[in-house]
Amino acid sequence: MYIQAGVFFPATLTISVGETVTWTLISGFHSVESDDGTWASPSASSQALTEPFSHTFDTAGEFDYQCGIHGSSMSGTITVTE
Repeated sequence: MYIQAGVFFPATLTISVGETVTWTLISGFHSVESDDGTWASPSASSQALTEPFSHTFDTAGEFDYQCGIHGSSMSGTITVTE
């Protein structure tokens, strides 16, 4: 996945349990954090990503996330299936 022009590409993604998603900043000043606060890029809420951020999804479900800087106006969803 990548982040460019204030948008996560793709904004929605379906993966399987155990897969890892990596977000790479192409342009702008953005970070990544889960809506429930269980994971976040090291610079969430204060600085833009300086290197790609990865998270492994170990349980099935729907996981909403947003930019830690711009909040819910810049968001996405990861759906994890068994």
